[in-house]
Amino acid sequence: MKAIVYIAVIAVGILTAALAAAEEKTERDAGRSSEQKDSMFGSVGPIIGVSVAGIQGEYRPVPVFGLRIIGIYIWGVDFNGLNADEYILSGIIAPVFHLIPESDFVDPVLMFGAVYSFHHWESKPSRDLHINSAAAIRKGAIHDITFGTGLGLNFMFASRYAAGLGVWLNYDYEVKDTLSMKKTKGSRMILPVPFVVFTVSF
Repeated sequence: MKAIVYIAVIAVGILTAALAAAEEKTERDAGRSSEQKDSMFGSVGPIIGVSVAGIQGEYRPVPVFGLRIIGIYIWGVDFNGLNADEYILSGIIAPVFHLIPESDFVDPVLMFGAVYSFHHWESKPSRDLHINSAAAIRKGAIHDITFGTGLGLNFMFASRYAAGLGVWLNYDYEVKDTLSMKKTKGSRMILPVPFVVFTVSF
């Protein structure tokens, strides 16, 4: 599943870049009025990170403020604390402040919002026991509601398209292993989630 999600997000990013190139050429030939640009009220695009893929959409009723909804899928790799059969599905609702709305080149943003996450976990046999098996001894899920803040810097090209870097700082939890092989919430911590984003405005 994680390979399908990653491929789909990359494909959307490539399509966004191709559409941007086509529209940029059209604009050079015909131009675009400022009235058309001001009429855009939202955006959508893929999010890509290390073991992270997702999509975001934003409703922007005024140039300086918007409301963003983000869906993220995180799969397990050796360095992020999840094993290969574990994953996290997360949804974020965040007000977004565009700090330089008058700029036609850069779009720095500040976000703060609520986060819901579903963590599918699996406990595997310990390597210290010399058990050669990939089967899970115990499985379960952790549900969590928390909050976080994010920063982003987008660079606009053509009139509808942008690409940039961002980081979401999540007030997350450590995963605690118990003697019964069940995984539970531990102490809270700040977890940074860096990502690359591509957006198309409409």
